[in-house]
Amino acid sequence: MVCFQKSLLCLLIGLILSSSAPAFAADCTSLYRQKKLEAAGDCFTKQANAMGDSAKLPTLKQYAKGRLLRNAATAYTKAAQKASEDKALKLRLKAIQRLEKTLKEELYESTQIELGVRDKIKALRKSTGVAQINVLTYDPKAKICFRSATKTTCQTGNKWQRQIKKGAYTLEVTYPSGKVIKRRITVAANANITQTFSPPQGTSSLQLMTQHPSAKMILTGAALKKPLAKMGSEWKLKIAPGTYQLALSYPGIPTLKKTIHVNVGEIKKVTFKPPSSTLTVHSTPPGAKLYINGSYRGLTPIDALVIDGELLVTLRKGCHDLSTQKLSINPRSKKKITVKLTEEPVYSRWLYQKRSQGSQQTLGVVGLIGGIAILGVSASGYIASTLSFQEADKQKEAYLTARENPEQYVAPYESAASTGNMWRTVGHAGAGVGGLLTGLGLIRLVTLSLPPSYTLDCKIRIPRK
Repeated sequence: MVCFQKSLLCLLIGLILSSSAPAFAADCTSLYRQKKLEAAGDCFTKQANAMGDSAKLPTLKQYAKGRLLRNAATAYTKAAQKASEDKALKLRLKAIQRLEKTLKEELYESTQIELGVRDKIKALRKSTGVAQINVLTYDPKAKICFRSATKTTCQTGNKWQRQIKKGAYTLEVTYPSGKVIKRRITVAANANITQTFSPPQGTSSLQLMTQHPSAKMILTGAALKKPLAKMGSEWKLKIAPGTYQLALSYPGIPTLKKTIHVNVGEIKKVTFKPPSSTLTVHSTPPGAKLYINGSYRGLTPIDALVIDGELLVTLRKGCHDLSTQKLSINPRSKKKITVKLTEEPVYSRWLYQKRSQGSQQTLGVVGLIGGIAILGVSASGYIASTLSFQEADKQKEAYLTARENPEQYVAPYESAASTGNMWRTVGHAGAGVGGLLTGLGLIRLVTLSLPPSYTLDCKIRIPRK
C-alpha cells in the first residue's frame, strides 16, 4: 500500500515504526489531527533532518526517515488543497522536494513504494504546472541569472536546478573572463528543460579508475567528434569542459552507464569498483527473472557476478507477487539466497480450479473405464450362464429319455444349473454396478467445465496437456 492512499493511517504507522524522538513524533501527529497541516509537514521535515546523514544511518532508520519525509509531503499536499493559489504552489513544491529527497537518498523499503513516490511526484508536478529547468555552465564561478518581466534571480555555480512558472525568460550566464551569454527561452507548464552553456576555451583533466585490466570504457558527448574507447584499469585524458557519457563494461556483468560533468580547469577523478563477489539466487518456483540494481541478469537459479556493496535484488515471475529486498555483500565473497514467491490470488484460484477439475476428470475417466470393464464382465457372465443352462437342458433331456439308469444325469444337471445361476447372478450384478459407474463417469465428464482460461491476466501461459 502506498502511503498516500490513506494518509492519516500511514502517518501513524510511520511514527510507530520510527525509532527516534517519539515525543516529537507525537507532536507532529497532534498537529496533523488538529488540521495544522503545514505545521505538521514542517514538524515531520524537522524530525527527518534531525536523524542526520542518510548514508550513515542503518537500513531500518533510513526507511524510518523516508516515512517521515513522505508524511511531510502528505501534510503539505493536504494543506495545499485549502490554500490560496500562490500558497498552494509553494506547498506543493515543498512536497515535491521531500519526495525527491526520498528517491535521491533511496529511503524506501520496496519497489512498490518507490513507484508510488514517483507517481505522486508526477501528479504534483501536473497540478502545479511548474516547469523544471537545469542550467549547466561547467564553471563554478559562472553567474547564472533568470530574468522575467517582474523579477531577476541569480546564483553562482557550475549548475543550477530550479522550478519556475511557465512564461518567457531571459537566461544570462556570465563567466569570470567577462564572457556573457544571453538566451531568450519560453517555458511551458510541466516542462523539463536543460540548458547547456559552453565556457571559454580551457582544458580539464579526467581520470577514470576501473581497477580491472579487462574493463572496457567508451566515452562520448560534449565536444568529442567521435567516441573514445580504451581497455584497462586506468584512463587519463585531457578534455574540454562539458558533459560526458561513460559506458563501462566489466566481464560478466551488464554495462554500467554514468554521466560525468567536467568543469573548467577541473581535475576530475572517477573511481569504480570491479566485480569480485558472487550472488547465488534460487526461487520457488524457479524461472523468475532476476534484476540487480535494476539490471536484468537472467532466470533463477543463477550465479550472478556482482560488485560488492548494497544491492537491490528484484524477482519477477508471471502470476506471482513482485519480490524485492536489499542485500549487503562483502568484497570477494559468495552469498546465496532462496526466495519463495507468493502466488497472486487470481492465479491461486485458477490453479485450484484446474487441479480440482483435473482430479474430477480423472475420477470420471476411471469410473467410465471401470464401468465399461464391469459391463464386459457382466456380458461374459450372461454368456457363461446361457451355455451352462443349455448344458443343464441337455442333461435334463437325457434324464427324461433314458431307459436305463437315468439317475446318472441328475448330478450333471444340478451342476450345470448351479453354474448357470451363478453366472446369471454375476451378469445381473455386473450390469448394475457397471451401468452405474459408466453413467456417473459420463455425467462427470460432460458436466465438468474447462478452467477459466489458459492465458491469464498475470501473463503466464500453461499449455494444454
